[in-house]
Amino acid sequence: MPPGRSRVDRWVELRGAVRAGVPGMCILDVKDDLCLIRRQLAVSMPGPYYLPIPATRDPVALYIDNEGSAGPASLVIRSVVIVAGR
Repeated sequence: MPPGRSRVDRWVELRGAVRAGVPGMCILDVKDDLCLIRRQLAVSMPGPYYLPIPATRDPVALYIDNEGSAGPASLVIRSVVIVAGR
C-alpha cells in the first residue's frame, strides 16, 4: 500500500521487478535479529513494492531473502527510497 493510504509515517519504497521465484523483504530489528514486518513478492506482482517501517527505538534494516522452497529467487532492484513524514 502506498504511503498516502495509511497512517504509518515511514515506508520503504522498493522499485524493481521479480524475475523468478518468491523473494521476500522485511524490516529487520537488528538488535533482536527479528523481522518486524514481512512481505512476500511474486512474478505476478508488479512494483513498486512498499513496506511500512514500524516505530521503534532500535536500529532496523531492510532485509531481502528467498521465501520460496522450490528454488532460487531473482529480484532486480532499481532503487530503494525511505519515505518519511506527512
